[in-house]
Amino acid sequence: MTGSKMAKVLRLAQKAQTPVSMKILLDSGTGRLLGRKASGKLKSVNSTAADRELKKLARLQIASFLKREMPIRFAHRVRDLDSLPYGLNTMASIRGIQNDYVRSAEEILNITNDFQEDDTDFKMVLTNIFTRHGDTLIEVARG
Repeated sequence: MTGSKMAKVLRLAQKAQTPVSMKILLDSGTGRLLGRKASGKLKSVNSTAADRELKKLARLQIASFLKREMPIRFAHRVRDLDSLPYGLNTMASIRGIQNDYVRSAEEILNITNDFQEDDTDFKMVLTNIFTRHGDTLIEVARG
C-alpha cells in the first residue's frame, strides 16, 4: 500500500464510527425513520405515498448512510490490523486483507452517484465487496 493511500485511510480512521442499533436497522429498513428531523420529531410527510415509493426512499437512505459509513469502518479495520502485535501485522495474509479493505473503501469513495434516484451502481459495488471479503475470516485464521 502506498504512503498516500495509507495517509488517506488513517485520516478516515480518525473519524468516529456511527453506532447502529438493531432498532435503527429495522426502522430504517421499513422506512419508519423517513421524514424525521435530527430531533427525532416527525416533520410533515405525505402520508399517501405509495408503499413502493417508501421502500425505494428507505433503500436510498440506507445506501447514502452506507456510502458515508463503510469507508470509515474499513479504515478502522486497516488501522486495527496495522496495530497487531508480535509482527502479525507484517504477515502477507494480513497485508492482503488490509489491501482488500483499502480497495473496498476506495471503490465506495469513488462512487459519484448521490442516490437521488437510483442505487443500482452502489448495489453492484457492494456485491463485489461482499464477494471479495467472503474469505476474510478464513485468511485471518490461517495467519
